Amino acid sequence: MRTRGIFYKTFLFGALLIPAACACNGGDDDGPTYTYKVDTLPEWQEGYLDIHHINTGRGNCFFMILPDGTTMLTDIGDVGSKSFQDITPARPDDSKSPAAWVADYIRYFTKPLHNDGALDYALLSHFHNDHMGGEVNTAFSQTGKSYKLSGITELANLIDIDLLVDRGYPDYDYYPSRAAMIEENVTTLTNYMKYVDERDAAGQKTAMFEVGSNSQFVLQRSPRSYPDFEIRNVCGNGQVWTGSGNSTKTVYPSSSFKAGGENSASCGFVITYGKFNYCNCGDIQGENNSGGAVDMETEVSKVVGRNEVVLCNHHAFTDAMHEDFIKATQPKAFIIPVWGINQPTAPVMQRMLDTSLYPGERMIFATGRLADNDNNLGDYADDIPTTGHIVVRVYEGGREYQIFVLSDTTTAYQIVSKTGILQAE
Repeated sequence: MRTRGIFYKTFLFGALLIPAACACNGGDDDGPTYTYKVDTLPEWQEGYLDIHHINTGRGNCFFMILPDGTTMLTDIGDVGSKSFQDITPARPDDSKSPAAWVADYIRYFTKPLHNDGALDYALLSHFHNDHMGGEVNTAFSQTGKSYKLSGITELANLIDIDLLVDRGYPDYDYYPSRAAMIEENVTTLTNYMKYVDERDAAGQKTAMFEVGSNSQFVLQRSPRSYPDFEIRNVCGNGQVWTGSGNSTKTVYPSSSFKAGGENSASCGFVITYGKFNYCNCGDIQGENNSGGAVDMETEVSKVVGRNEVVLCNHHAFTDAMHEDFIKATQPKAFIIPVWGINQPTAPVMQRMLDTSLYPGERMIFATGRLADNDNNLGDYADDIPTTGHIVVRVYEGGREYQIFVLSDTTTAYQIVSKTGILQAE
């Protein structure tokens, strides 16, 4: 059984904002005169949790301003201008690299912080170029650098990153072994390691992701003001938080790992702010997957609990977002990071809209769309009416939140659509 369109009609379409929307200023016998105003997202203010899903058309990128002004980036992908699959158009366009556009975006939305876009934390969920960049065809060299600039290595040369976190530091021998990785992943990781060596030499901070921890990503400016805020690391490197203290268990040992399963090692976390919960588990996969992947979703679903908003695992590809995970998280909103064909797939859309898994209406957002994939989705394409930068704004205290879709074709970031005020449960 599925539900379709009801939530959109109530909250999304009803709040649609058009750039030429007008407001009457009064008039005379000749009729009223009008001024035109582009509606933009009001600035972040203390107490807000803003989660930005940035669309460059070239990979995943998520940026957050936490309630006290602490900043955090998760992933900065760059697949280049060519890929093994059809890819979405570059956004806003291809005059700059994805990292350069992301740096502009972060500086724009951190104006209230007066920090020139500096990041307190940057986390790489796993070592794939759609999440971190790499030696893709658009990567470039820079005098004095031993590595090529693309994704995280380029962004770090544009804005400051205080603490960089990944799943392999410092030895990068945590499985999958480099011998088991496909060649593309080897070159991506090798290029990145050269950048990390430079960070180490400069005395900058890099750390390994700590599965089970709720103290690796903490508020830096006023933590005592927000005691009900937490980021819990729930999975990574084949390990899952048990739900008790900081303890973890191993889902799969290194002996079970096969080539091509980097996704299975993705780092994931849950953000809690008051009653609001948000889940981001990178590219973990579930049942019936292929390519040597391991079912991480089943174990993760046992500990993540219910979430208001869920970032879809593995771009909502067929091998992810399975029934157990959907039943456990029961989101009001699914967000799909899209850059390629088959993101999402029809079976996943069907599962997310299936009210036999959990009752109630739900919304589906996507950062981008490909016309060829719309043909594959059929009627399910109608369930994703608008695309762009997707911003989840949680208001002070974590009781209410709102979701905005911003235009990704200009740097004015106009509001394309928005929900009404939603209640966290």
